[in-house]
Amino acid sequence: MPYALHEGRVIFFAHVPKAGGSSVEDHMAARFGPLGLLDRGWMQGWIDGRWRDGGLAVSPQHLAAADLRGLLPRTPDAAFAVVRDPVARIVSEYRFQARASRPLSRPRLARLGFDVWLRATLAAARRDPRVFDNHIRPQSDIVPEGARVFRLEDGLDAVAEWLDQVAGPPPQGQTPGGRIGHALRSTGAPIRPGRAELALIARFYARDYARFGYPPPDLDAAPARTQGGLAPRPGWRARLWRGAGAAARPVAPLLGPGVAAAWRRGRI
Repeated sequence: MPYALHEGRVIFFAHVPKAGGSSVEDHMAARFGPLGLLDRGWMQGWIDGRWRDGGLAVSPQHLAAADLRGLLPRTPDAAFAVVRDPVARIVSEYRFQARASRPLSRPRLARLGFDVWLRATLAAARRDPRVFDNHIRPQSDIVPEGARVFRLEDGLDAVAEWLDQVAGPPPQGQTPGGRIGHALRSTGAPIRPGRAELALIARFYARDYARFGYPPPDLDAAPARTQGGLAPRPGWRARLWRGAGAAARPVAPLLGPGVAAAWRRGRI
């Protein structure tokens, strides 16, 4: 949950993972200088053994609103957040984990297919909401009441303009407002979650849909089964992963407790 100190004022950013937060942090750092509650090396440290130290099991930039007590220098003068459609956000997270190089258990779980990954991951998040550094956590848990809310789908330039309104004119040489570069792009085959997967997403993120005004997914227009996803290299390995995914689908929720436990030990 990064914050900037500017001319005696505390400007607080509730960083929702997979909603353009790193781009906003870069802009804030360029505008205001080093940010508090930001550690981009946290994940690597967690995998390398920081999990043994205990603590919140979450990076400082991804804390939930309830975890902030005592961590800010004082009550923020301004607070804001960027949110994202829950379906797009969870699909983006799936792609993110599929590309992970460490630990190997992440891309391996993703290779079982989006439907298996989703069921296992949501079950893990029910067991421990902090799993995957709060990347799965509902946005409503992260965005404090009273914060100004922007939507990633509307672009991030409005965030830069709002920051100028809150903080006053930028220093000489900086363009007011400016642009916060973040492209809503993805690589690989498109993913269209199936009807059952959309229903799971709608239930898990029901508070996000209600609070942030996103329309719930249209189940009638959804395919019967998830379409697209990872495109493994042709050959026996691809056939093996497809077979493993089909076998795991009925029991995927049972993987959740193991995924949550592996997260707490830096193994996934």
